[in-house]
Amino acid sequence: IDINGAVDISGATQLNSTLTVGADDTGYDVIFYGDTASSNMTWDTSGDDLILNDARLLINQDDNATALEIDTEATTGIGIFIDTPATTTVPVLKIADCDFLTTGSVANFHSNSDNGGTRNVVEIQNQHTSATGATALKVIQDAAQTALSIDQDGNGSSINIDSEATSSSVIM
Repeated sequence: IDINGAVDISGATQLNSTLTVGADDTGYDVIFYGDTASSNMTWDTSGDDLILNDARLLINQDDNATALEIDTEATTGIGIFIDTPATTTVPVLKIADCDFLTTGSVANFHSNSDNGGTRNVVEIQNQHTSATGATALKVIQDAAQTALSIDQDGNGSSINIDSEATSSSVIM
């Protein structure tokens, strides 16, 4: 069936094949409305963006597979950017309920680049010196293991602070 006009289908519709909207390099906006006013998911062709308006992205991964993977090829762009223009009293980024973690890590930052340029694997800043309780980095370890250990290969520099405070050393 070739339909060249508007179609209004008021009943349930099932497609048993691929749904294609537009053609490669000639797309169209696609909007999925939610049950709440102004909540929708929009494919915006003007920016080639998938936008969640007043909605959240919930990934419920029960399989033994990666739940979210971002493969960015950008050389000057940011892979993940969280913009919080409003004042908040809760964490902007929270990783929680890792209670059954027995091996591995909650967060892993890794770079094996042989590029001789400047790079920060992890950078923590709080440049607002007049802020009350302005903690830039806080480490709490409730175990009889190392709470903080920083070793720099090649210079013999290290910082090792034991969580039990029985053996603290700063060697530089």
